[in-house]
Amino acid sequence: MKGIAVMPTLLNISTNEQNPVYVDVNKVTALRVEGDGLHLYNEQGDAGSFSLKYSSIEISDVVQKLADIGYPLVSLPQRYTDSETPLYVLPSAVNYITVSQADNNGMHGVIAAVRGYGWPESNQVSAAELKIFLDAVKAVENKTLLEYTPDQATSRWIKPQALYIDPQAVTKISDDGWQVSISFEGNKGCIDVHVERNEMAVAKHLLETNKGKYPSLTEAFADVAATIKQTHEGFIQGLSNANPGLTRLASDGRQVFLRLQDIIGLSVTENKGGDARFSLQLKTSQEISDRHSFSYPTRAELDQAMQLFKPLIAASKAQPKKPGGPGL
Repeated sequence: MKGIAVMPTLLNISTNEQNPVYVDVNKVTALRVEGDGLHLYNEQGDAGSFSLKYSSIEISDVVQKLADIGYPLVSLPQRYTDSETPLYVLPSAVNYITVSQADNNGMHGVIAAVRGYGWPESNQVSAAELKIFLDAVKAVENKTLLEYTPDQATSRWIKPQALYIDPQAVTKISDDGWQVSISFEGNKGCIDVHVERNEMAVAKHLLETNKGKYPSLTEAFADVAATIKQTHEGFIQGLSNANPGLTRLASDGRQVFLRLQDIIGLSVTENKGGDARFSLQLKTSQEISDRHSFSYPTRAELDQAMQLFKPLIAASKAQPKKPGGPGL
């Protein structure tokens, strides 16, 4: 059965009705103004650019027209000390937000993940602008936004204030036991998340403030390490449980949660020597960071892991053959 084609949503973004500029704004996720250029983005990426002057385009008019047809955008300017690039994003397209503490001027740093656009970053967002942006994202119907305080998880900023993740937008979680890398729908690359950046500093603080509890720095560090491990595991479990579409694979102290439909390659290698006799390699894209290897000492453990892929392989074999070769 053939899918239903999505008809384009044509909108005149020009204020000149005699010389209109119609563009397909279906699934638009962001607008960026740079110089005289207006750049549009949708879930697939760049959707075209236009001259504000020669096309008679006013950004406030475009934003209002989009809101009128169900695409309400919110401002997230890419602002630095000496420059600013106006940016408007669709709240429902925001997958991730990390916010820094306010500086001496009351300005926050903000990094977001916006489907089709990328990872906009600003070092100069006021408290009022931040509230409007966060409120717009939180208000999206049927969107879950998990919030983490700095003692639960941090990302990017040295002095973090909060981290927000849409679990349904997560396509992969890679965990090496210390650092967590997360990939999102419609965003190239990944972002790193840490549970604690400096265990030794925390241990020294505990030793100084709880002199009677810890005989030495060794005991304080062990206590901190155990707490961090528990917090780390809690973060992974909470995020992965919030997205039942993720499948877990683990070996050698590493674990990966991914979507089976994203797998584009799967292979097994038998090694004659060593403890890791069998290796399972997965690939979810052509990027090196999206290639994962898992080791299993016995055929039985490998077979157990392979059970996860039976539905995927069966579905691939059941599909009609296409030019270019078989599926998985």
